[in-house]
Order: sequence, then structure tokens, then C-alpha cells
Amino acid sequence: MAASSSRRSVAKAIGLCAGAATATSLGALFWVRAGEKPAAPPHFALARGAEVACPTLDATARQRELQVAAWLAFATLAPPAQDRLLTALESLLDSLEARLHPLGVDLLDESPEQIARREAPWLLPIWTAARTIARRCFVAGDRSLAVLLQGAATPLPNTLTGFDPFDTTSEDPKLRLARFLCWPISAAVRVKLGNESARALRERCAAPASRLALVIDGSAQTVAASAIQRETRERMRTLKARLSRLARPKCQDCESIDEVINALARGLPDAPALDWLELGSGEALAVPRLRAVPERDAFLRELQELSIPLV
Repeated sequence: MAASSSRRSVAKAIGLCAGAATATSLGALFWVRAGEKPAAPPHFALARGAEVACPTLDATARQRELQVAAWLAFATLAPPAQDRLLTALESLLDSLEARLHPLGVDLLDESPEQIARREAPWLLPIWTAARTIARRCFVAGDRSLAVLLQGAATPLPNTLTGFDPFDTTSEDPKLRLARFLCWPISAAVRVKLGNESARALRERCAAPASRLALVIDGSAQTVAASAIQRETRERMRTLKARLSRLARPKCQDCESIDEVINALARGLPDAPALDWLELGSGEALAVPRLRAVPERDAFLRELQELSIPLV
């Protein structure tokens, strides 16, 4: 019974740290990246009907979504937060490896599950925003409405209508729902950043009480791996090797850690990370956490407190 309970605890801890573990896989092929910027950004569209659904993603499209999400989540962190994440993962793996070894003894004060739960409050909101903004389709639970990204060169079919997620003037309930479905996009704001303000904003992302989730600037958009310190990349590669030796639990109706790690093992996403986003010099997109979407005034006030000007 004790052994069974220990195995359940190990599996649960791995699941809780799925978002954290994805970031470490960025070290696998950190310099593998190639792609051309599209001639024009895609546009947003609305699908309405009794049973609308997102198109089924092929393996390549799904892999790219996971690569973009993991890249944006890790790239948004300031160096101290990156160090905290990697240190937590190192401790987690120390504990897991000891518990899984037949002769091992876990000497850590915290269980794997406790480590995962300790880090979740600041990490999971970042991963949630990154995973959502990487999608190209957002569908309502009752399947009455969906927001899709359409290629710039593809004319809108009659079943779709154009949609501007940044237009907050309309009070139409359907358009309000559409904006909520793509909340990391519609609730985000463009800001002007210098070196000091960029660092302050990234540090705020890791604060559990913050309403900020992501900072997507030029280096994130161009997938500039050189922005990550060399020592951090080496730690990530070591963690990637250790993670590859662990059995990865599968899950139904969800994305498993196995899928994310396999996607990232193929390298970083092609640039730009978000092909619909065009940033001017010194600009960035500040993305709120999901819980902050209905607290827009408080979100903007937090940016103001950091002296971050809006564009």
C-alpha cells in the first residue's frame, strides 16, 4: 500500500510540474531554428453556428503550438525566476529519482508533490497564458462561436466574418464572448519598454500576486535563444537528459508532458513566435493572467506603478 501511494504521489507530482518541465526541454536543440517571416500577418475571424469546432490540428501544427507556448513561458521569465524554476526542477528530479530507485532514499524535506504545489501559484498562470495565446482557434464550450486565425492570403469564406479582438467598443454579447475566448490577445496591451523597465516587468510576472503573465517583446518574437544565459542553457540540457530517463504518465483529454517534451526535442519554433503580432521598436505585448481579465483597471494600474507607458 505504501509503495502504491508513493507511485501515485510521484505521478501526480510529474503532472503538476508539466508546465515547468516543458521549459527545460528548450535546452535540447537550442540553436535549431529556421523559418521565414510571412509577407503579411494573418487575420482573425468569427465562426458562428450550432456546432462550430476548431479544425483538427495535424502533428506539425500541434507541435508548433507547444513549442511556441514553452518558448514564450520561459523567455518571459527574468533570470532569477528562471533560476528558481530550474532549481525546483532539480530538487524535484532528485526526489523522484530517489523514490523510483529500489535502493534509493529520499533525503529532501519536501515530497515531489509538495515541491510542485509550492511552485504552481506563480508558474501555472504563466503557462496557462502562454499555452492559450499560442493557439490558432478558440471555441466556446457550447460550440456556438469560435475565433480563428486565417492566413492573410486566404479569403474569408462565407461562413466566417472578420473580427478585431482589440476592439472593445462593441457591447454585442457574442463579440464580448469572442473577446473572452481569445483573452490573452484581447486583454493584452502594447507597452513601450527600455532595458530597466523590461527587467522590472519580467520580474513582476513571477510574483504570485501580480496580474501580469507574459511579456512578449522583440527577442521573444524573433525567438532569440541568445537572450538566455549560457549557464542556464547548460542546466536545461542536463535536466532534459534526466527527464528523458523518467517514465512519463499519459493522460486522456489533456496534453501530456510527453507530448510537450517530444515537440520541443525537435527544436525551437520558427520566427516569428506569434505571426499575427507586429511590434514596433522598443514595443512589447503585456499579457494579463486569466484571473485579471475582468480586472482591467487593476492590471493597467500595475503597469502604471512600474512606470510602463502604453502605446
